[in-house]
Amino acid sequence: MKPFTYIVEVAGSCNLRCPSCPQGNLPQVGHPKGFMDVDLFRQIIDKIAHEPVSVQTVALYNWGEAFLHPRLPELIQIVKAHNFLCNVSSNFNYIHNLDEIIAARPDQLRISVSGFSQDRYQRTHKKGNIEVVKANMRTLRRILDCGASPTRVEVCYHQYLDNTGAELSQMSSFCRELGFPLLTVWAYLMPLEKNLDYFRGALPQKDIKLVDLLAVKPDQLREICLPYAETDCLLRSTQNVINADGSVALCCGTFDKKYTIAAQFLDVSQEDLQTCKSVHPLCGECMSHALHLISICQPFEAIDRAARENVALFAKSTLSISPKKKDSRKDQGPLISIGVPTYNGATFLRQTLDSLLSQNYENLEIIISDNASTDGTADICREYAEKDARIKFFANDENRGATYNFLRVLSLASGKYFMWASDHDLWQSTLLARAAAVLEDDPEVVLCYPRAERIDSQGHSLGLAANAMDTRGLSAVGRYVYLLNNISGGDMIYGLIRRQALRRLNPKTVWGVDQAILAGLALQGSFAHLPEPLFFWRKIRDESMEYRKKTVPLALDPKDSQGMLAMSMMELWRQLGEECLALVRGSSLSAAEKERLVQETKSCFTRRYGVRWPACSAPAEVRRGLKTTQAPVLPEAEATPSPAAPPLVSVIVTTQNHPERLVTAVQSVLGQTYRRHEIIVVNDGVPGAHPMVGWLKHQENITYVRHDRPRGLAAARNSGRKISRGKYLAYLNDDEIMYPDHLETLVTSLEGSRLQGA
Repeated sequence: MKPFTYIVEVAGSCNLRCPSCPQGNLPQVGHPKGFMDVDLFRQIIDKIAHEPVSVQTVALYNWGEAFLHPRLPELIQIVKAHNFLCNVSSNFNYIHNLDEIIAARPDQLRISVSGFSQDRYQRTHKKGNIEVVKANMRTLRRILDCGASPTRVEVCYHQYLDNTGAELSQMSSFCRELGFPLLTVWAYLMPLEKNLDYFRGALPQKDIKLVDLLAVKPDQLREICLPYAETDCLLRSTQNVINADGSVALCCGTFDKKYTIAAQFLDVSQEDLQTCKSVHPLCGECMSHALHLISICQPFEAIDRAARENVALFAKSTLSISPKKKDSRKDQGPLISIGVPTYNGATFLRQTLDSLLSQNYENLEIIISDNASTDGTADICREYAEKDARIKFFANDENRGATYNFLRVLSLASGKYFMWASDHDLWQSTLLARAAAVLEDDPEVVLCYPRAERIDSQGHSLGLAANAMDTRGLSAVGRYVYLLNNISGGDMIYGLIRRQALRRLNPKTVWGVDQAILAGLALQGSFAHLPEPLFFWRKIRDESMEYRKKTVPLALDPKDSQGMLAMSMMELWRQLGEECLALVRGSSLSAAEKERLVQETKSCFTRRYGVRWPACSAPAEVRRGLKTTQAPVLPEAEATPSPAAPPLVSVIVTTQNHPERLVTAVQSVLGQTYRRHEIIVVNDGVPGAHPMVGWLKHQENITYVRHDRPRGLAAARNSGRKISRGKYLAYLNDDEIMYPDHLETLVTSLEGSRLQGA
């Protein structure tokens, strides 16, 4: 008897929209969505255990993202209890309970990728972020190292025409570093319905773009496989596919609901399912094109050989496109201005200038501004300016402070793009060309920066810097909030920036001006991250807060050292916060968006830097749009109110049947990208839930309400509604979670329209 596999789609939805997957290219055909009910899942597995086939493996995925299911660890345990092998797969962009998943001991975890850089990865893993994936893979490695686990991890790399070279090599090295095997597969057009549309000549234009990226086109695949077309379809005889609602799909390759062969797996026999598949007309059409052989990679060697030949031809044709002879600066790409503010930098300045001059991007100018150095800095600058006409040297007659000098090099620039360079750092020769290509290709990007590697005074590595954020795909509000709450260190400011975007900011001479500039840039456009360490960021001085406080006069006003030293760090942070607030208020955002970011800025500077703000009210036009009624006393309930705040959304979380899941539900709300919300937890008379939320009471935006006895879902929601202060209400049960951008998506839709709900 052949080994049999059951594919149980526990999550009918996905957080990505990949063009090669029906979740991205065929979402409107009524495929069952949502999460499979745990009780239904248990009944399905019990039935599978008694089927007249030799079941070995239960895979908890097909088209959906299994990791989105909030109770995935429990589902794995149910499968394992029947001694079946349990396989899971993920795009690994979301791992909220990864430690619990690994503790459940799945037999295989497959991670799907299609590139190493965000530029390449996002083309075929749309809405995904490869830097998040890589960080999550490192987390997985740490979890596995903490205890023995039988889980076999493999990284599945989907190969296209344009990602088999350096991208594949870098991902291979990364996986080798983590100890994860890398499996390469050729990408195909999916689902089956799309392939049939291709052969019928009915494939939409947006899908043709994907076909152009495939290493082996559908018609070439058919030509290779047709000699073997009479081979029976193994999928038909060795697997069943169960959707998230318990219905049975014809095949793992189909997506459209019309190809459902049974409304409920629990109500149909294995014999009836096999009969349905053997007579279904779609199976005949599929086999007539030999498509049934593709999923089992037969004939593998012929397909692989054709794919590699096509990749080689593609690479050759790309290299053979000779650029026109560059006889002007315009032909060499737009002018890039590099600003080098310096003060007593003689020790490393030669290395820095040599590194900048070694860039393979030639159309650049290097602007050096010396802040009245007392060592040999000025002599080195003049020497280099005489040797290379691209270097322009300016000297201040007195030390005007580091911030003034930092901004002066920008004022002297004339290029389309601008980059700050410290007088002691180094760069890979390809940085400018790589970053300029990103900015030229995507007008929405205002800053492109590489991963930074810290080095010491001898050039020895101190490890990678923390920043790796890429904000492409986020709204202006989302970019600003993400930056403000996650920025770490100052390496991002040394990326390549659109000078026009910098000119709009007109930054002031405040302490920490680089952070204010980044905040202002985030309001204008996206940040693109190059994952390779192309920037060597030298640590040459004490970076403690105490040392930074002592150097404030050098940064702001050397002539008023006593006055500068008398200022507290909190006051310096507050001034920086005020500059960020000014940028928000001067932006093109709506009044409601500005008010939200004002509150976010103040909250962030209070939380991260201890800044205290004077009380003030929201603008009148914003106050009119907000519901700010105070919470009435509930005689029949015990309430612990949260501090006064101006939330726009009140999220009411009710708990009764699943108190053990409450923390996960609330954490999903706390993790929202939209921060201007309050959480009201209503315990509908369940004593066991109270201890679980003790830690939540320390969160300033959470109110806890407990009924003295169970009163039902409607009453629980009404209790929450009575004390809510938001303009909008959102409801969440204790066994549900919100995706991170859920509230931001809804608020954006509601605030920009006359809709009353979304």
